[in-house]
Amino acid sequence: MPFRNFPSSAAHAKNWKIARVTFLPVACARTDCWTHGQNAGSDEKPNVEKTQHGKIQLIYADKREAQVTRTAAAVGNRSTSDIQISPDGKTVGWTQGKHQKCDDWSVGGTMFVNSHLVLFSGGRVLRVLQTPGTFIENWRFWNDAKYVAIGSRWHHGLGYVRLFDVKTGKPLEGLSTPEAAKKKLNWAKDLIA
Repeated sequence: MPFRNFPSSAAHAKNWKIARVTFLPVACARTDCWTHGQNAGSDEKPNVEKTQHGKIQLIYADKREAQVTRTAAAVGNRSTSDIQISPDGKTVGWTQGKHQKCDDWSVGGTMFVNSHLVLFSGGRVLRVLQTPGTFIENWRFWNDAKYVAIGSRWHHGLGYVRLFDVKTGKPLEGLSTPEAAKKKLNWAKDLIA
């Protein structure tokens, strides 16, 4: 991922506080992508997931700007792939993934599957986290951004929640959504659909 306007050494960016994140939509190059019609201002393809391809621009507290260029990523207007800033303002996260052909679905075409969570801090990608399910439905920082909690599921069926340590990237706990609901886990309660 190329980054614009960062110093030659990302070490300078370690303590930069992120004030705001903006999303700059870009039309998908694939004409059969469900997001292509929405981004181009057309409703030719159903936009079930309401995702958009684009670039993320970070605006820091000291007014510095940095653009994160993503070639095949998507960000949506619902909780599945919202861009989030950590409570301390030093880390930003977004989902990304890949295109998947949908020949077996009645609508056909290609959809974008947001299967990874990217955490960006200090001028670089800190972690790329993956969950058991194909789609990340929602996620959030937990306990002052020491952890990230992610809710995901496959195309159909059972959902999963997983808690990751941001420092190491290791999963600490993972359960199906019914198990998490039964245990009434605080970190998972907002992720259970």
